[in-house]
Amino acid sequence: VIDAHLRVRARCRADKLFALSDQIRDGLKSAGIALEDKPEGTRWEITGITGTDLLDQLMALHIAVRKSARATQNYALADAIRDELAQTGITLEDKSGGTTWSTAP
Repeated sequence: VIDAHLRVRARCRADKLFALSDQIRDGLKSAGIALEDKPEGTRWEITGITGTDLLDQLMALHIAVRKSARATQNYALADAIRDELAQTGITLEDKSGGTTWSTAP
């Protein structure tokens, strides 16, 4: 799931969507994951998990970034986030009350 965040962040940076890129970086930092951008790519390190619900925190971040993309009508990015998560076995479902997620059984 962290690597999915990094792929989405790389896409945001390539598309010059720096606010979304920063949102991902800051969200990961608050979850206890530090990013280091290097010429060969971004590396991540767990620096201090603040709770036992890391997956919940990471998914909330994915959903928030996807919501931001949809709010700006960047449906290609919103779909890319959904597709990145699907590759990890996580399904997003948009409902009237918000987006929920589940893992494959």
